[in-house]
Formats: sequence, structure tokens, C-alpha cells
Amino acid sequence: MKLLLKEGMYWRISRFDEDVFEVRTEWNRFVVCLDDKTCSCVQWQHNGFPCSHALQVLQHDSHEVYEYVDDYWKTNLYRQTYQFVMHPFSDLDKPNVDTIINGVRLPITKIPSGRPKKSRIKSAGEISET
Repeated sequence: MKLLLKEGMYWRISRFDEDVFEVRTEWNRFVVCLDDKTCSCVQWQHNGFPCSHALQVLQHDSHEVYEYVDDYWKTNLYRQTYQFVMHPFSDLDKPNVDTIINGVRLPITKIPSGRPKKSRIKSAGEISET
């Protein structure tokens, strides 16, 4: 995160609205909306945590960065996911899935005996060199 903050040290930040900012880099302009957790570079929406432009805005406006990270990346959600005990399923009552699916037996596939072919079969449009 320090690297992302260093990257935007000289960018200009302008406030359009209470939660909408414009970040001007050397070559581009980006619009950051803190309420929607979006940036016009789309990295924030894609990754789930603030991009370098949003980090500059958050630092400029004295916001806590971790409030703007998606819950997916927080340990709270991870702990809630695995809070219940998971018991293994017994597969003794199930039919053999490899041989029967919806009452239909799968074909028996077998590697043909003998040596494999050295050359492949040419497709319709290919010209054989021999």
C-alpha cells in the first residue's frame, strides 16, 4: 500500500461533490466516488479494495482506508464462513457415480492395444508432404 501511496504523491485532487473527487495524474484523469466505492480506472470495483487513485483521495480527505475495503477481504467474513462444524459425508449409501449417472451406464473406455501411431491423421485442408 505504501508503494501505491508513493506513486500518487504528486497527483492533483479536486473535490466535485461531498464524496466525488477527480484525481489528475501526469497523463490521465480519474473520477473517484467514495459512496459507491468506484473509480473510473475500474480497479477498485474489480479488486474489491481501493486503487492508487482512491487511496490518494482517502488520504487527502483523512478517511480510514480499511472502511473502504470489501468485506470479502476481511477476516470477519472468513471467520463467519467457517464458524460451523463441517462433517464429512458418507459415500456408502450412494451408487458408484463412475459407472451409473441417472440410470445410464457410462461407456467403458479402454486404451487400444498396440503401439500408438507415429503420425497424426491430417485434416481435410492439409497438404501431405510425402
